Amino acid sequence: MEMDDPDGLLTLIDKRSADSRTAATLVSFDSEVSELKDANIDMHFYIRIAKNLVDKEKSDEVQKTVPRNPFMPPFETGLLVAECGDHHRLLLNKFNLVDRHVLLVTNEFVPQNSSLTQELLTQLIMCIVSINGLAFHNFGEHSGASQPHLHVQVIPRFQSELIRDAPLSQLIAKSAATGDRLRTPSVISALPFKHLVVCFGEGEFNINVVERFYRSMLLELDVNTDSSYSFLLTVDYMMIVPRSSSSHDGIGLNSLAYAGFIFLKGEQQLQTLHNIGGPSILLTHLAFPTSKSLSTNTHL
Repeated sequence: MEMDDPDGLLTLIDKRSADSRTAATLVSFDSEVSELKDANIDMHFYIRIAKNLVDKEKSDEVQKTVPRNPFMPPFETGLLVAECGDHHRLLLNKFNLVDRHVLLVTNEFVPQNSSLTQELLTQLIMCIVSINGLAFHNFGEHSGASQPHLHVQVIPRFQSELIRDAPLSQLIAKSAATGDRLRTPSVISALPFKHLVVCFGEGEFNINVVERFYRSMLLELDVNTDSSYSFLLTVDYMMIVPRSSSSHDGIGLNSLAYAGFIFLKGEQQLQTLHNIGGPSILLTHLAFPTSKSLSTNTHL
């Protein structure tokens, strides 16, 4: 299947999700979500505290003792959504954060710290359009990647009446409105860590524009196969954040954190986040700080 029918793909994702739930294949995290205002950068974050990590931790232990690539067949019931061209397939994320959480993976093993090809980006664009999604790629050992096989994840931007979009989207909109130049790869002045962001104009979310900005941003940030970075992509913007570490004070975060979604394993980690000084302080520890000075006056 070529992902050239966004409506058809969305229907297929929902059908496979229903099949997986009937077969008890999907493991959805039982979690509490709260909104947190970070005064340092005038951005809010959604904090999700997990309650049922037992199943995933058991699966991780099995992976350590009996290594198996979960992105290669045979697949559990319903997890395979579609074959995408000759070299990629779309899977449901077995341990999903939200409904319609999917993975675009290569058919053959390719290391996770590989640049995204034109073919993969083309398929990814169609997937993003189909679910109005936020795509993220955890590149390198310090990015929070959990599997060595190349995969890019996509979640819906609209998740509930509380979560109507990624918080980063609002920060980008405010920055563009107040004078930050974002139509070419630029920095958001409020963010205290190294990054680049570019916004797409009307009709610009296509493979030619996306790939051109992707390559130029990697070059400008001077990242390579030995580097780590967080990559975010929506129909409206692309962001790349070089990473220095996957965790700080026991809190490990992947690329979603830079979009404003922070996943914690319990109340103790929430207290640790408070002690650190809030999300923006934590994200700076995991990236490369700029000269911008931060206070720790974060409302938790």
